[in-house]
Amino acid sequence: MLKNFCRVGKYYPRKLLMDPCSNATTILIYNGKGSGAESAYLLLEALRQSLKKGRYDIRYVSPKEIIEGSWVARCRLIAFGGGYDRGFIQALGTEGTRNIKEFVQNGGSYLGLCAGAYFACDYIEFDKNGPLEVVGKRDLNFYPGDSIGPAFSGFCYNSKKGVHPVPIKYKEMEPFDAYMQGGGYFQPRIEHPRSLQVEDLGQYLTLPNQPAAVVKCRVGKGSAVLSGVHLEYTARLLKKDDPDLQKLIPRFLHSDRSRDTVFRDLLKELGLECQSPDPCAISWTETGDFMHFPATI
Repeated sequence: MLKNFCRVGKYYPRKLLMDPCSNATTILIYNGKGSGAESAYLLLEALRQSLKKGRYDIRYVSPKEIIEGSWVARCRLIAFGGGYDRGFIQALGTEGTRNIKEFVQNGGSYLGLCAGAYFACDYIEFDKNGPLEVVGKRDLNFYPGDSIGPAFSGFCYNSKKGVHPVPIKYKEMEPFDAYMQGGGYFQPRIEHPRSLQVEDLGQYLTLPNQPAAVVKCRVGKGSAVLSGVHLEYTARLLKKDDPDLQKLIPRFLHSDRSRDTVFRDLLKELGLECQSPDPCAISWTETGDFMHFPATI
């Protein structure tokens, strides 16, 4: 009898836990092994600035809580930012990954950026035959194809040396420079039965054949949006004292209004309610005093 139930303080039917409510209001950002402190913080800030005020409860979620499963009942979106996806896999294990997959299949939403995008593909090739090689299948399999990266050279863990402003074309918008640090591009498998459930939203303009940089995937009753570039990185919050970023920040500032528009559109693609940008906010071209993300979260 108990095989259809999940222990969360008391017994609840597993189906109840796995069916997101239509009025769910919680937005969860993964914060655990594999997540980068910078990306988790900037993702939190971007969501707070973009989503309709008072509509959502935006907070971090631990691997332990994801495995437990009670979060599903009120969750609207779960988001994974940059870092390294092997850490996600090790921390979440089979149960945590299954909970995320069933949450989306039953109507939830998933946002994956950089490592969070690799994690959600069927297969990844990262630095194949190189010193940082990570190659293999992934269990979430929201994108029925491969994520191959780094799409641009020079990536180093714990360093900004491999950061690039890369030209992205998103839908019908004018191209803009997006923050790239080790992310991949998406390579479809036309023969896969779910290939028609994928929509390319953005392309890399300077890579051969202009592969997809941002994709939306239908997953059962839910959706996943994946991006190889860091669309959550607000330019004015970058560390202006980092010598490897100093010369790039002006380009990111110049493109930040477009980045902000695209990030809000990604959230709308996932069915979330956004607010208009605050016209009284700091100028998009003003460097001023940049905020610094915490060393640990």
